[in-house]
Amino acid sequence: MTCLHLPSEPATCRYFDPDSYSDYQAVLQMLVSESVNRWMEEVGDITWEEYQHWARVEDKVSYLFAITDPDQVVGFVYYYCKADELERINRLLARHPLKDSPPDSNYLEISFAKTNAPTPSGLISSAVRQTCLQLRNLYHTQFHQPLTILAFIDPQNQPARRLVENCGFEIIDSIKYNPQDSQDDLVYQLIWLKLEQIVNNRSAGHQPINQF
Repeated sequence: MTCLHLPSEPATCRYFDPDSYSDYQAVLQMLVSESVNRWMEEVGDITWEEYQHWARVEDKVSYLFAITDPDQVVGFVYYYCKADELERINRLLARHPLKDSPPDSNYLEISFAKTNAPTPSGLISSAVRQTCLQLRNLYHTQFHQPLTILAFIDPQNQPARRLVENCGFEIIDSIKYNPQDSQDDLVYQLIWLKLEQIVNNRSAGHQPINQF
């Protein structure tokens, strides 16, 4: 499926193909890497059948994007909101309302990873910016509802923190990712206006991105 691509952005993205064994191998290589397992819980070796289930788009629940350079898969961006995520978001909302998040907003959590192979600087953040806008377009045109995107990041994970900050995310709170965890994760919320400003600053000479 074709995805949004901005001329000023280096990354190209597409949905993973649930029937592509080469896509499965690319995902598997990322999930078993030491760097991914250090920061992402419950990842590792997955079966072909598990990959096929994961890669299928499930509206308002699961969207798995491949990052390609130019045709080789070098990373992924995953947006999701299942039972565990809903519980986590409800714990957050019980503490305070979220900035710039209307009452009828839908919520997605974001995760991302890349291969161990060298990739051009800024490729993953470029993919995050473009896929965030892709999903906002989808929610606006198909569901007619606003979208709020959240990232839960270990405070020690400085690369991930820099990446989301380069995409318009701001720290809004800290909370335990799971209730039994011993320490809090930082909660980042995507601020759409900041993302638009970042993209437009990179897009001199191109059509600017407008807020819905």
